[in-house]
Amino acid sequence: MCVDEMGEDAENGPGVWDHWFNSGHSLVASLGPGNPIAPGNPFLTADHYDRVDEDIGIMTGLKASMYRFSVSWPRILPNCNGQVNQAGIDFYSNLIDKLLANGIQPVLTMYHWDTPQACEDQYGSLSNRAKFVADFTNYADVLFKNFGSRVKYWLTINEPAAYCGRAFGPISDAWIWPPGKNGPVSAKYECIATVSITHGSVVNLARKSYAQYGMQFSMPLIIQWYIPVTEADTAAANQATLSQGDWLWGPLTTASGAYPDYLKTIVTDDMDGSLLPTFTAAESAIMKATLDFVAVNYYSAGYFNKVSNAPKPSLGPLASQVQWQSSYPQGIRDITKFLSNSYGPLISTSKNNQAPILISECGYGSITEAFGTVADAKNDVDRQAFFDGITQNLALAVNTDKTPIFGFLAWSLMDNL
Repeated sequence: MCVDEMGEDAENGPGVWDHWFNSGHSLVASLGPGNPIAPGNPFLTADHYDRVDEDIGIMTGLKASMYRFSVSWPRILPNCNGQVNQAGIDFYSNLIDKLLANGIQPVLTMYHWDTPQACEDQYGSLSNRAKFVADFTNYADVLFKNFGSRVKYWLTINEPAAYCGRAFGPISDAWIWPPGKNGPVSAKYECIATVSITHGSVVNLARKSYAQYGMQFSMPLIIQWYIPVTEADTAAANQATLSQGDWLWGPLTTASGAYPDYLKTIVTDDMDGSLLPTFTAAESAIMKATLDFVAVNYYSAGYFNKVSNAPKPSLGPLASQVQWQSSYPQGIRDITKFLSNSYGPLISTSKNNQAPILISECGYGSITEAFGTVADAKNDVDRQAFFDGITQNLALAVNTDKTPIFGFLAWSLMDNL
């Protein structure tokens, strides 16, 4: 779960999303592409801030052993840098203590697109690499000082390719995200590069100044599993899957701290490898060898036929709420084995050349939860079938394939999907 409304402590600073909505933009829910139907209020959401005890009670009732939450940067540093908001520190510290007291391992997401508006006002946030890296590293330092001894697993920046594209790159539809730069295509790629450098800076700080805590780091990425239609499609399908990780993980795992050479030739619907920027030697040194485990957000799969041009078979049914998601539970077994073997030789914590895997998100976009009745939500047979398939394939991944999966985090406890 990654829900974090502003809550009641008066020292919060506004984030870019707060500023966005307060400036007249709306949160749009949709039954399908191009069909906005409902404005939303982002300031209360699940009310986790005031319902921590109740929410942990739900987790214990579910026998949860791991809980992922995101920290709001503007709650910790309202002015982007400078004075720390102690009330914000106290909220997360209390949450972590209560999780541990109930036998639940905290997984801390440092950034789920919640930039302090002050960073945007001062220097354009992610548009200014040097200042953003410095301020985010300072923010990380505050988190490590206060929570490092109690949190083992850290996720630095969630799904940055999506955010960089929607918030900084060119947008031709209604789905623009704050700060709404709508810049040139180069801005998207510079943003993605800045994220990888930021991750490296944070991990280097942890290893240099807080090594005694043994913190482990990854960057969670949403990756679609590509299924080759014919044997001739296999190599290209695997490369299409791997490239989704290497846009961000590549510089964190290659010996040179640069993008893998093959990536410069890859062109997909979302990315063009020829547009990737180059790194300085100092930037590469910061990034290399800074991924401790693979954190994958798995939702969907798709058939790949770009070599054979053979007809694509039908996959699983499309999710009723999010039309990009095809239900394919077997994909979680296939993608975890593939990623573990692909990154195993590149990550120092690997054993037997298999990288440790955290499934940092997995969920199903059912329309009954978002727009149906409470009774519909309780009898959500589509989601039940999806998770039945997921758990069966997870068991096969762990017990038959011996893929080193150490955690599975459903998206989510009470948020969308």
